[in-house]
Amino acid sequence: MVWSETDPPAGDILAARLRAKYYGTEVITYRPFLKMVMNRPSRLKEIMEGSPDNSTPPENISPKIMNYTRLCIKAMENSTRAFHGMEGGRLIVTNVWGTAHA
Repeated sequence: MVWSETDPPAGDILAARLRAKYYGTEVITYRPFLKMVMNRPSRLKEIMEGSPDNSTPPENISPKIMNYTRLCIKAMENSTRAFHGMEGGRLIVTNVWGTAHA
């Protein structure tokens, strides 16, 4: 279970599945932080209409939460790349919908 970001994608199916499962676990771990950032209250209406006294403070998101959000997005990207090194015939990926909704 040792590989780095600069390593090429795995060439055999077991190593690719192991990487995909690892990254899937990271996605599940960090997903609440991504959801937190994506569902934050929007201040667009206040910006467009103007706050009467400009007393509304801007939204601040903690750097720690933003870091976890970046890790979640990176894990999503890496999990989709896990199978890019497969050679040979057609790769059959099962349960795509389950993976997408996990």
